[in-house]
Amino acid sequence: MRLEAPVEETIDGPRRRFRQARLGIRVVRALTRIGYRAGRGRERIRPRAGGPGDALALVAAGAALGVTGAYFLDPESGRRRRDAARGRLVALWHRHEELNDAELANKVRSEIFRDHHASKGRINVNSEHGVVYLRGQLPDPEEIRELVKAARGVGGVRGVASLLQTP
Repeated sequence: MRLEAPVEETIDGPRRRFRQARLGIRVVRALTRIGYRAGRGRERIRPRAGGPGDALALVAAGAALGVTGAYFLDPESGRRRRDAARGRLVALWHRHEELNDAELANKVRSEIFRDHHASKGRINVNSEHGVVYLRGQLPDPEEIRELVKAARGVGGVRGVASLLQTP
């Protein structure tokens, strides 16, 4: 019985790490070239006061970009990581879509009446173009302020018009 590992398994790990490191080095070099050429043609940019800090920031940015590229371009897990990142970005984009007026009014109702159950029947909530209108009567001015503050805190609300009154 022979217990030999295939050659590809023993060599692939170091080769992959070498390719990733080489990619990071290329990115750092490219960013350095961009920094030197950013002025006039191929002239070198003259360092300002605190110039070494700029070079350090450029190297740090290149290293971060290289590590990010190696993370997402990894042959084994890169595809899964790219798909997960794409899914998170899509979810973030959909989370910030604007609601229509009826959905926004329902969302505000559910948020502001979560803690104020007694005032639910006495307040009317409408929405027009992202502005929420609160109408009705409440006995306590402090409760009016709390409801307006809670309505402003709901995502998607552009403004709150309080038409609430005390008796």
